[in-house]
Amino acid sequence: MRKFLRTTILIILAFGLVFFIWFFFFRNRGDEQVVNPPEVTATPLIPDVIDVVGAANFLVFPHRIADYWIHETTGSIYVLDPNGTLSRVSTREGQTNELYSLALTDVNRIIPSPDQTGALFVYNYPRSTTLSYLDVTTGVRTPLPQRATSADWNPRGDKIAFLDSEGGSSILRILGIEDQSIQDALTLHQYGLDVSWVTSNTLYFTEKPTSFLPSSLWSYNLSDNTFKTLARNEPGLMIQWSDDGRQGIRYTTAEGVNGLRLIDSENNVLGSFQVATLPSKCTIKGSVFYCAVPKTIPSDIVLPDDYFKRKVYFKDSFFIWDSASQAPARVVTPEFLVDAEHLEVYRNELYFFNRYDDKLYKIPLS
Repeated sequence: MRKFLRTTILIILAFGLVFFIWFFFFRNRGDEQVVNPPEVTATPLIPDVIDVVGAANFLVFPHRIADYWIHETTGSIYVLDPNGTLSRVSTREGQTNELYSLALTDVNRIIPSPDQTGALFVYNYPRSTTLSYLDVTTGVRTPLPQRATSADWNPRGDKIAFLDSEGGSSILRILGIEDQSIQDALTLHQYGLDVSWVTSNTLYFTEKPTSFLPSSLWSYNLSDNTFKTLARNEPGLMIQWSDDGRQGIRYTTAEGVNGLRLIDSENNVLGSFQVATLPSKCTIKGSVFYCAVPKTIPSDIVLPDDYFKRKVYFKDSFFIWDSASQAPARVVTPEFLVDAEHLEVYRNELYFFNRYDDKLYKIPLS
């Protein structure tokens, strides 16, 4: 009896010790921590609580957004809020009109058509990525096939290339917008690729960027069915292409943020940038490069992964460089706290998505 009692007490003590260790040492270890949270608030990951001091005069849209695009002909800005409501903001009259309730959630990005009259939506990300495209004039939204994982417009805006996943492969298919025809173009024995239709005949394929796995870059020519490997086994590979596809800003983990490269359409290096940032914080308009550049980048973070997961926030200034001019680069420092992504330029104003409060801002460039 005493032996049984002693054994029971030892078992209870052992369970108590295990619970003590779990509660005080491991209970919250799975929570993601912000490496350098915004200093303006004690709760940096709760939108609408963040006070972006001094920002009111630069605010374009008063509510949080998922993404946006600018119609350069009409001067209208289209914004999608986190609940899937699409609104139009006039840059001329300053009026805002609610257009459509699209009921989209977890929107990853919006890809406008070249004439800005249509838009591709990538949503339900990353749990069950879904794609559809919208005719902004009619309000008709058409879903892409259920297994589509990535898509892009051709430069004319009358076709959409999308990757249709089948098993461990991806089939490149071309959708004609007018007649709704679908043609198979290429089978790739890889899954989870992103497609970019940069020039009339050339498409690029990349793996999703992470510093933990090697990535590659491939090109495919529709006219002669030529498939090329342009980069191989580059961890964290990211490229931001210019609108005409002639130039791109390239980042890899090996080169680091201080090793941003200017490349041509064949991934040949044309030069280096003397700024430390990520391609997703840049845009190219003609010969001019616009980048949001952090004042400091902590040495103990993993890029680009920690940035995409919002484990780190930056304090940005804007770097503007005209590659066709001999003039030195300009640096524009905003009057408020900025961590900028998705930069656009319209009528000498720089628009951007501010990660501190998920709102759309603009600053003058002159």
